[in-house]
Amino acid sequence: MKIFIHNSPRERTNSYVIGPDGPGDALIIDPVELDVPLLNLIENNRYYLRAVLLTTPRPQTVEGLRTIKRVYDAEVFSSYPRIMEFSGKSLERRQKLSVSGLELEAIPLEPYSRFTLVFCIAHLFFSGTMLSAGLIAEHQPEAERLLIAEAFRQIVAPLPDTMVVLPAVGPPSTLAAERRFNHELNADREAQTGEPE
Repeated sequence: MKIFIHNSPRERTNSYVIGPDGPGDALIIDPVELDVPLLNLIENNRYYLRAVLLTTPRPQTVEGLRTIKRVYDAEVFSSYPRIMEFSGKSLERRQKLSVSGLELEAIPLEPYSRFTLVFCIAHLFFSGTMLSAGLIAEHQPEAERLLIAEAFRQIVAPLPDTMVVLPAVGPPSTLAAERRFNHELNADREAQTGEPE
């Protein structure tokens, strides 16, 4: 398995292409556009996009989907059965599935929202816009951030420290780093001890 990070200069967000070591079917997570560098990355690795995974069906993703669907016969996986003119597979509850030869788990960000998903693929944790290095939902109101933090605490509790966090915004991290340095994720421990972890 190979993973490639593509940062969109226009939206300043990351999308991720995951495919085999050689030519074959691949998937993309949270694309906002299919620009020339991203298309070259896919084609130079002799990949064919079979699936698009969306952590949150944001308006910014629609343009990217339109272009991808013109070039590739890719199935869309999100929390909604339709995104604009695109139908796809709706993931409304925690479920495991096989996509493009990869085993993944789609996890809704409840109790905050069942329409926002995170994805686990092998040792990779795709957190979308809700969790980035040291931050949780930076631009959300305080009450929503508390719900999102609680959702993440429940989701990551059984996961190993070695999981790599790949957000839509910002640099990669690890669950070990987030548990130690993300104060909103370790708020329960701080409350019990009176000190940061």
